[in-house]
Amino acid sequence: MTWTAENGCPREVCDRLTNHVAGGGVDSIYNAATHNKAAGEWWQRWGDYLESLAAE
Repeated sequence: MTWTAENGCPREVCDRLTNHVAGGGVDSIYNAATHNKAAGEWWQRWGDYLESLAAE
């Protein structure tokens, strides 16, 4: 999660990547956003980063 935060990943997407539920209470009732598309993009960025390390 440090890498995603250092590379500008929004907090709500970081929470999605780790399957964390932010806040609870009213947030969990009214905010049903899953951020799946953004999470997929960040998983791809992470994979690309790991490939670049392996190539070095």
